[in-house]
Amino acid sequence: MTPTHVRSFNWSSHAELTDSSRPIPDQIRVNLDALDGERTWSYALWPLPNGQRMKDLEPFVTGDQFLQSAGTAGAMSIELREIDGDGHARQFAIGRPDTYYGAGHVEAVVWSAGVHALHLFPGEVFGADEAAAIYFSYYSSGTVPAAYRRRELDQNS
Repeated sequence: MTPTHVRSFNWSSHAELTDSSRPIPDQIRVNLDALDGERTWSYALWPLPNGQRMKDLEPFVTGDQFLQSAGTAGAMSIELREIDGDGHARQFAIGRPDTYYGAGHVEAVVWSAGVHALHLFPGEVFGADEAAAIYFSYYSSGTVPAAYRRRELDQNS
């Protein structure tokens, strides 16, 4: 199978996502299970442009559209970045359908021994099992399942 996506750890270690060692859904789950919040604190998946391979991208640049997580296998964020019809990048925190966005209901997803943190609503904090299903949907369809909510993030702050 020709790879269609790249996976990145900590936005510094990149490789084509393949099924050479296990099926893609299992590979995504193994990748997300690797998040420990210390040495491996983020995971991203993005499509290769126009059927290209990583070796074809010179200079190598990451994708404009991606799904990314930060944290640990037990508590991670999921963010979706898309390019809208006007060519502008928009980024969203993904939440469960029943996510409550009321005041005072915020959780912190931390990594790097607490040096970095995201403040999310409880319905926006995922474990690796549920995150893997969302990532596989993104891998298969280019987006997250419609049942999940999107909260737009301010890219200027």
